Amino acid sequence: MTPSSRPEPGAITFRKRTSDPSLTYQIEVSYDLRDWFDGSGLTSQASLPLDNGDGTQTMTVRLDAPVDSHGAAFLRLRVAITQ
Repeated sequence: MTPSSRPEPGAITFRKRTSDPSLTYQIEVSYDLRDWFDGSGLTSQASLPLDNGDGTQTMTVRLDAPVDSHGAAFLRLRVAITQ
């Protein structure tokens, strides 16, 4: 890994299919790895999506909420198929 490609702390980077509207992407947050909840009010897009030229975009989402009171925070990506 080069220094410029290292993920930033408190962030998650993933590839998103742009050509499949049936897929939904949701970032979830946990402070204990047991209880997970919707992270939409605690996260934001860290940069503009990067078009990979293959029908996908690379997205980076970061945690905006302070971690101090919890000691740690974890992010995960939930992908679902909507019908």
